[in-house]
Amino acid sequence: MQSSYGDTTVSGGPNNGYWYTTSASPSYNGTATIYQWERVPDLDNASSMFYTEQTGTYNAQTDTTGCINGSNLATQTQRHEIGLAQSNYIESHWGEYQTALNNTSNNFGIIIEAGVGPPSDSQTTFQSGLNTALTNANRTIGTAFNVEPYDPNFNEYDVLLGYVNYAPSYNSCHQSTILKSRMAPRVASRSRHRVSGDLVRQSEEECYVGIAMRFDFRPRDGPSHPAGYLSGLNHP
Repeated sequence: MQSSYGDTTVSGGPNNGYWYTTSASPSYNGTATIYQWERVPDLDNASSMFYTEQTGTYNAQTDTTGCINGSNLATQTQRHEIGLAQSNYIESHWGEYQTALNNTSNNFGIIIEAGVGPPSDSQTTFQSGLNTALTNANRTIGTAFNVEPYDPNFNEYDVLLGYVNYAPSYNSCHQSTILKSRMAPRVASRSRHRVSGDLVRQSEEECYVGIAMRFDFRPRDGPSHPAGYLSGLNHP
């Protein structure tokens, strides 16, 4: 996530010397704010072995250890990361993130716009106070983002749709061999990204079915720290 702002002081009049912000941007050094997510490519290919091995045998009455089907797994992986549709973000990382971001107390654009400082402040002091407010908002947004929605083998109402069948054996549609992501949320580091992933494990084999990523940024003239979107940015 990227953000930057400009600042200056009032020249003349009763507010002479007061610090205020002159601009706010959802980018820094040419890098724009984005929300990234992905799911394993095999879920986008209905002819892949992984997709076709999601056989859809699960039945709540007759086969309680059966597999989810490929279509449901693809749909619910998307739901888990960004929601099912523009109007339906429930039980998704994006939904939690958006709700926190839309709170005016956490919105970076509003925080930057409200930034003022007395004449006694140096520019460093003014920026430090504003950056602290941005950092606190980011932590609140990050906490919301990291809430684990229902697993991709459940729907948005927490209804089990079956178990994931993993390579190479493709015989893992049994509850005893599945460690569901709600039981084992995993945060990994990849380059500069902070990655929140959904981990499902069979024996010693670990697989991601979907991940959502956020970026760190460096505010203008300030220390490097996480930041957030500005007011008015929409879901990509």
